[in-house]
Amino acid sequence: MVAACKTLLTQVYEVATPAEAEAISAIGVDISAIAAITLLIAPPFAALTDAMLRRFATSDQRAADNFDGTNASVLVIGFGRFGQIVAQYLLAEDVDVTIIDLDPEMIRVAGSFGFKVYYGDGTRLDVLRAAGLGRARLIAICTSGEGATNRIVELTRTEFPGTKIFARSYDRGHTLQLLAHEVDYELRETFESAMSFGRETLVAIGIRVDRAAIVEDFLRTRDRDRLTVQQAEGIYGGLDLLRTRPTPTPLSVVQHDAQALNMEAAELIGRVGEETTG
Repeated sequence: MVAACKTLLTQVYEVATPAEAEAISAIGVDISAIAAITLLIAPPFAALTDAMLRRFATSDQRAADNFDGTNASVLVIGFGRFGQIVAQYLLAEDVDVTIIDLDPEMIRVAGSFGFKVYYGDGTRLDVLRAAGLGRARLIAICTSGEGATNRIVELTRTEFPGTKIFARSYDRGHTLQLLAHEVDYELRETFESAMSFGRETLVAIGIRVDRAAIVEDFLRTRDRDRLTVQQAEGIYGGLDLLRTRPTPTPLSVVQHDAQALNMEAAELIGRVGEETTG
């Protein structure tokens, strides 16, 4: 590059006036200096660039390496509202916990609890391995989406068959899916709160506490019985289940006929009756 520039300047120099020749000569000196500096800095600059590329290319691998020594008893995936409450129990007993979440803010919150944290997608096998699932006694899947939860359950059951699986269920239909995967424990995210809410509602309107507790136990038993039947027959096992979700039905005996308080409600109740009998 330097030689080519000098050749070009020499050709111009030969036809230039004395003043122009002097200016061209100065330019030649500047180009030579620039070229020399470029030759000096090129090797270290190239080495720095290569180092940066290697750093970004291997960041995931280094993150995995950092967790090779993880021996947490419980791996919690998802540190939102549900996961944080679960973690409070583990924190109270000083259980060794590792948290995985894809939300930077949730990772910061988990860090404030003093937990080991791993920023990543818990539905990926490499992330689960890196975070220490192979050495954990139990995985608590506290994610909110059915798809993500099911994916983690499948990976854990296939790749880490000795690990206990506790999973947050989205609804009744999701519970049936999780039971089919033989998870060790599942809980519908609104079930317990709704049961407690219903019990306290009875007490608030004058029902004795012991009677409200009996009603709660009865409803829990009926709910378990329904799940058992649905497991055997499948989610589409009966005419009344031919929907995208199991058909909601009362857990206790209906004491009175429904009363519609406006025309719209009357029409809807009539349609439900036709669907049930037809």
